[in-house]
Order: sequence, then C-alpha cells, then structure tokens
Amino acid sequence: MFALSGRDSNEPEQPNSASSASARESVLPDDLQQSERNDQPTSQQPAQVVGPSVQVKPEAAEAGGAVTLTGSGFKPSEKVRITFVSGVGVHENVRDVFTSTDGSFTYVVDIRDFWVEESKTYLAATSLFNEGSAKVAIRLIPPL
Repeated sequence: MFALSGRDSNEPEQPNSASSASARESVLPDDLQQSERNDQPTSQQPAQVVGPSVQVKPEAAEAGGAVTLTGSGFKPSEKVRITFVSGVGVHENVRDVFTSTDGSFTYVVDIRDFWVEESKTYLAATSLFNEGSAKVAIRLIPPL
C-alpha cells in the first residue's frame, strides 16, 4: 500500500497549521475546549506522589546511635521489611514491621558498629506482599 500526499482539486483549501489549531478550537463546544485545557498540566496543580516513601531522622548517626525510619504510601496493614543496604553489597535484614491502617510505619533502627565502615549506605523498606519499596540514604559517622 502506498501513501500519497496532496489534496484533491475538488477539496477546499485547508488553513495553514498556525490557523488550523484555532479553527479546530472554535468549532469545539465550550465544555470540550475547557476539558482539553484542564488535561494539560499547569504550575498550579501539585505533583502527586505515588507509591511508598521513607524518611530518616536524623540523617546521620554514629555506631551505637539510632535513627528513626518513617514510611508512608504502603498498603494498609501490610508487612514491610526494613533492610540495611551498603554500596559494597551488604544487605542485612533489620526487621519486618506491619504498616498501620493508613499504610505508614515508624521504626527506630539501631546503628551497628560494623555498618559504620560502609559507603553509600541506605535503609530500604520493601513490601513483602506487593510491589512497593523505597529507600533513603543515611550518613554513618565513623568512631574517633
């Protein structure tokens, strides 16, 4: 099959592309024109966060200290595994927790001595029944 471009000499001449957009808009009903404008993002519409997220406080800790890991956006009452993850391949399961009825959790993580020597360290929270997961970087302060 071949595609041909051009127009039949019996067809009326089409407006150029600059004026064709305004010509299309003018023939649409007002509610359709409004609907099309609402589909386009504006700076006034907030971005929606989808899926799980985690935060850690404080963002830095030394061996023997602790951080509080707070998660949200998980399914209600689901089992979530908290894991220590380092840049050198260490993955240690810290604890399994259950989210509340609003899909959130809070857990205090004790910083172990051998974690402090690792680089690019994260705490991860992964749903054991669904696809959700999130991670947050923590800075470990080596002992003096």
